[in-house]
Amino acid sequence: MCWIVFVGVSGCRGDPLRAFTERGIVAEPTGNPSVAAMGTSATKFTISDGHCACSLYYDTAQTQSEDPQVLRRRYARKGWTARRIERAITAHLTKFQANEKARLDRNVLPEIVAALTGAKASVFLLAHSFKGSFDAAFEISSQERLSAAEFAARGGQFAPDTLVTIAAIGRDSSR
Repeated sequence: MCWIVFVGVSGCRGDPLRAFTERGIVAEPTGNPSVAAMGTSATKFTISDGHCACSLYYDTAQTQSEDPQVLRRRYARKGWTARRIERAITAHLTKFQANEKARLDRNVLPEIVAALTGAKASVFLLAHSFKGSFDAAFEISSQERLSAAEFAARGGQFAPDTLVTIAAIGRDSSR
């Protein structure tokens, strides 16, 4: 199983590929039929770090720490004291938050979106988890509109199989 990320770019002043290549990201034309939802005016790419897109896409459902209550019960079954349990949970949550921050800081997707929207482009994003061919069609489960600032504030996270539209700076995002 591997993530694949599709990007559509529409209305860009200049070469949209430059926003990717300057950040070490490979953008190649895609023929996946599901990207037709990005519209006919968008140039559509599959993006990766040269190997896969897992470094660019993080499933929002998989970025949650273990439930502290579950951890508490697990440690209690081991006979740990309440004080030791609380220290372990605090350490676990601190480490999780530090790892999340480091992971989000490494993600260049918000920078790419900012560069493209700053060049008057509208950007479409779509991520899908494949077990077979990258050219196989898949169902888009929902759609979402964001500003580039909202996307950056999320650290570049978005739900899988959701078509995300990010309007160019200065364009009405309600379209």
